[in-house]
Amino acid sequence: MNLKALIRKAKEDKPTGTSGGYAASDVAAFPADEAEVKSLGLTRSLLPQPSLLPGPPRVLLSREWLSVDAEAALIKNLRARQKDFVQLRGKRTARFGGDPGPPFAPETLPPWLQELCEAVSACAGAVPVPNHVLVNHYQAGEGIMPHTDGPAYLPRAAIISLGSAVVFEFWRDHAHSASGGPPALSVLLPPRSLLVFDGEAYASHLHGIADRRFDSLQGAVNWTADVEAQCQGPD
Repeated sequence: MNLKALIRKAKEDKPTGTSGGYAASDVAAFPADEAEVKSLGLTRSLLPQPSLLPGPPRVLLSREWLSVDAEAALIKNLRARQKDFVQLRGKRTARFGGDPGPPFAPETLPPWLQELCEAVSACAGAVPVPNHVLVNHYQAGEGIMPHTDGPAYLPRAAIISLGSAVVFEFWRDHAHSASGGPPALSVLLPPRSLLVFDGEAYASHLHGIADRRFDSLQGAVNWTADVEAQCQGPD
């Protein structure tokens, strides 16, 4: 069953008296604000360029790509869009820009997401400008099994982390991911970071987030005391 069918099923199965497939407790935990912020206030010339991480595969990371204020505005807008989220197994998901297909059925992005996509393009050299945004909201202990994104987002994917940190892993293939051995690459993604990957990292490697409540930082290629402090936030 593809993502389109899962989202349709989630909408059809939503409980009576709830919104967008949420139970009442879910809505309370993910409150909506009154109105969206029209602009995230991104100044492209001030956004840091992502740097190449030790690999393979080829993966780029900007550790503090968004400002605290831009992150807060983005989260505020996503909360205002809670009706666009549906509950899937292990996560809540919302998509913007249309049905990725195939075939792709494009829709106009909200202005603040268009602004975000243009900023990603300018900083990461992503040409053409990204035209589709998939938002995944994970609770503690939730994750997503190793997978590839297929042709939908070729030639690259960009991931922005909001709210908390997570360890993001790459695997050479399905046999490797099922072997019980360490991943090919393990990256610690702090909040407000931008991760970009293309080439073999996109086309042939699998990527995923382990469904565990606590991540081990041993083996994370970019771990430093400073990165860990950023992930923990202010005291």
